[in-house]
Amino acid sequence: MREEVASPLTAREFALMHALLERPEVILSRAQLKERIYGWGNEAESNALDVLIHSMRKRFGRTLIRNVRGIGWTVPASAHARQEVKDAAQPA
Repeated sequence: MREEVASPLTAREFALMHALLERPEVILSRAQLKERIYGWGNEAESNALDVLIHSMRKRFGRTLIRNVRGIGWTVPASAHARQEVKDAAQPA
């Protein structure tokens, strides 16, 4: 939920947020996230994860998912930020 408007997540969006929310402030690599979202052994397009993260940021704000250049992605650990991220990750 952002600005009091619910926005349902797709299965892949939910998987992405679930992976990141399990360990806030822990940086997850591209390989770790792709395995969690697309499954072991499944090939995804090279930019599929980037497109997914871009769409999540567009819908819920740029601060939702933080990029650590060359390493991976994480979500903030502050109490306020965690609540915003949890609200955003609620399935429909």
